[in-house]
Amino acid sequence: TWEAAGVVGQIDGGNLMGCVGWTSPEWDAWLFWSQTDKISCDMTRGSSGGAWLTDYDGNWGRLNGVNSRIDRIVGPTIMLSPYFDDDAWSLYNSTRYL
Repeated sequence: TWEAAGVVGQIDGGNLMGCVGWTSPEWDAWLFWSQTDKISCDMTRGSSGGAWLTDYDGNWGRLNGVNSRIDRIVGPTIMLSPYFDDDAWSLYNSTRYL
């Protein structure tokens, strides 16, 4: 499963909130592949940039996404993240020791 985290000021003053579940691709009607993943989540604006972790054990996990956008402003039901591919991994490896 995946965990999406974010600080959501509009809900309770800025505490860390989270959503846990499976991700799935957000298919584009014009493309044959998805460039974004989605997770069921009701976090609102303010959670952008929060980490999407898999294999999270309470201390460590693998980052493979960030809260990027929601499906609607009032009453959101899904959170979306750009798909992290080999380019993202290459960028991380080239900058992690700077």
